[in-house]
Amino acid sequence: MPRWSEVEFPASGELREVAGDSLIRKFYTEFDTEVPAEREALVEYLLHPLEALSGRAKGDELRGLQLPDVGPTWKVVTVIVNHHRGLNPRINMLSASLSTEEETVYQEIYKQNRR
Repeated sequence: MPRWSEVEFPASGELREVAGDSLIRKFYTEFDTEVPAEREALVEYLLHPLEALSGRAKGDELRGLQLPDVGPTWKVVTVIVNHHRGLNPRINMLSASLSTEEETVYQEIYKQNRR
């Protein structure tokens, strides 16, 4: 199942020391909708992203999508790139920017070309 991976930028450690909680962190993951379980997990994630991101999702499929510090009162802002392409079959790449200062997850979902 998909899991978030954090993107480390040059000097992230130094910035984190200075910025503390106000530093925006960046994560990414991919869903392969040719795999039935990943397709179902992606649909569930699209319907209930905050539950997955805050760790309150039902089922093992979405538990790996919890992000650090995200709580049930946070906001999720979503942009879908190439919305017209549909979900199946393709790779869907997700990126998420986490702002603890604003208690908001800004995510972009990229529907990539067919293989």
